[in-house]
Amino acid sequence: MSIQGIKPPPPQQSYYSAQRAPYPKPETTSTDDSIHAPGKAEDVCVASTDKVDEEISRLKARETQLSQKLGATSDPAQRASLEQELAQIENEIRQKENDAYRRQNTDFSSGVDIQA
Repeated sequence: MSIQGIKPPPPQQSYYSAQRAPYPKPETTSTDDSIHAPGKAEDVCVASTDKVDEEISRLKARETQLSQKLGATSDPAQRASLEQELAQIENEIRQKENDAYRRQNTDFSSGVDIQA
């Protein structure tokens, strides 16, 4: 059906049509073939929380040591100072043993991945 010289659009195939032609592969516009070439090394970024983990394990070891000393001490003055130090260590562990602290203190290193 045409109205005063206007031609109808060509029939379009629906998305689910069985007669549709396969989509062409997209052309790459990158001129740098070294990015995806096989056998080439790629840049990598490594995130490490090893320092934070080590720091937390040292604090926990110190906490264990202080609680053992606290159990063995009978002197009230020394007991009070050990309790105060133990409370500080526990507070520091609480502050550092969470995801936010780990993210803030993550070490990022980048370089070239060495192929073996």
